[in-house]
Amino acid sequence: MSEVSDFLKAVKEKGEEGRLLYVGESLSRVDGLEKVLGKPVYTGDMLVQGMLHAKLFHSSVPHATIREIDDSIAKGMPRVAGVLTWRDIPGINESAAVLPDRPLFSKGVVRSTGDIIGAAVAETEVIAREAAEAVKVTYDPLPTVYDPVEAMRPGSVKVHEGGNVAKQMKIRKGDVLKGFAGSP
Repeated sequence: MSEVSDFLKAVKEKGEEGRLLYVGESLSRVDGLEKVLGKPVYTGDMLVQGMLHAKLFHSSVPHATIREIDDSIAKGMPRVAGVLTWRDIPGINESAAVLPDRPLFSKGVVRSTGDIIGAAVAETEVIAREAAEAVKVTYDPLPTVYDPVEAMRPGSVKVHEGGNVAKQMKIRKGDVLKGFAGSP
C-alpha cells in the first residue's frame, strides 16, 4: 500500500511543479521480465473447460455475388457446434466505424478475398478449421478492378455502390510552409 501512496505523492508533487510525469525518466515495465522470457499468459493462451474454437472462412474470389452457402457438411461433422453467417447476427452486421459499409459477415456480395463469409465453431481448433474448410460457397463472379488509379477513373468497375473511394477526408492544421521553414 505504501507504493501506491508514494506514487500518488510523486504525481501530486510533479503536478504542482508543472513537470511531466514520465517524460525523460526510465521506467520498468511490470510485465517486462515475463515478456523478455516469452512467458506471459495472453487470453489466446487460456483454455477453459467447455470452451469452443472458431475459425473464419473468407471469400475465395475477389468480387462476386454469393449465390449459396452450403454448410451442411460442416454442421454434420462430429464435435462441431455450428456455422455462423450473416443470418446469425441479430443486430447490425458491421465490422468497423472507418468503413461502415463493410459487413462483419458478407451478405449478398463479396468485394475482396479478405471478406469474411462466416465462422465454423467446434470443440477444438483443428475441428473448427476442418469445418470451415468444409463450407462450400457458390459465387456469381462480378467484374474486378485491381489498380487504384484505374478504380478512380469514370466508367471503372464499381466495387461499392457509391464508388471505389472508401473514405475521403481533409486534414488541415497549422501552416505547412511555416512548419517546413522551422524544421531542421
